[in-house]
Amino acid sequence: MRIDRTTITRHIGDETLTCRIKGKGRIKRRRVFTRFDVEAFLQALAETAAQCRLTDRKSSYHQFELSINRYRRSGSTKLRDERDAQAFEDARRAEAQALLNRLNREGRGPLRLKPAYDRWWNELGQHLADKKIKSVLDRIVEILERRSTSMKLRTTSSRG
Repeated sequence: MRIDRTTITRHIGDETLTCRIKGKGRIKRRRVFTRFDVEAFLQALAETAAQCRLTDRKSSYHQFELSINRYRRSGSTKLRDERDAQAFEDARRAEAQALLNRLNREGRGPLRLKPAYDRWWNELGQHLADKKIKSVLDRIVEILERRSTSMKLRTTSSRG
């Protein structure tokens, strides 16, 4: 996670992010964040981000924004009272969670490359005149899957 120095300093000043100071004598003093500190900070950010807020100064209505497993919804609650707006957002969050659960049960979740390719081939590709296209597409899928796997390995090893 990349955050600039002023943002970190502001969060430390607000006491939402805690750190330890290490270094004495010749060793340069520096801030050290433990995993617990960062997890607590991210949880606090998630809790504050989930609340309805007035984002548009011209409008007196509360706005909502929610994100569940990369599924995003946002908009106006068309409510002026903060409690009513929070109840509205909670209802929208429950609807979104129910929708995602239903889509995953039905197998209509996020579409991967290989199933998308197979579906395209069954519906359209097999009727094309050029039969070399199947081998070319197989090769493309293989290369892209290999790249995405190696990228996942690189990101997980760098987080370690």
